[in-house]
Amino acid sequence: MRRFLTFISAVMLFAMAPAVAEQTLACKPIVAHAGSTFTITLPANRTTGYSWALEDPLNASILAARGKRYVAPSTTVMGAPGAEVWTFAAIAHGKTLISLKYARPWEKSAPPAKEALYVVVVR
Repeated sequence: MRRFLTFISAVMLFAMAPAVAEQTLACKPIVAHAGSTFTITLPANRTTGYSWALEDPLNASILAARGKRYVAPSTTVMGAPGAEVWTFAAIAHGKTLISLKYARPWEKSAPPAKEALYVVVVR
């Protein structure tokens, strides 16, 4: 009985733990020059309903988002992953973060499947 109660307690603690992303992508720092644009390419699969979105607002005095586009896979295999290409403009000198999450937009309370965090230095 004691083992059972210990097991149930552990399950309850795990169930109450805050949800976190399944995977955080290790991203290299990005160095850009003020007035230039740069892109970030992330793996994506539209057939799953997942897409990349900004997790936190950009520091508008340093960066601006210029758009994103989906690049379909080069294969005809059903369900093959493609990529999302994000374009950013470096506005002014400084250091900031770009935080992106890979989630289904309609699943508001679910944790993202992946996260990507970039340190951006604008010179």
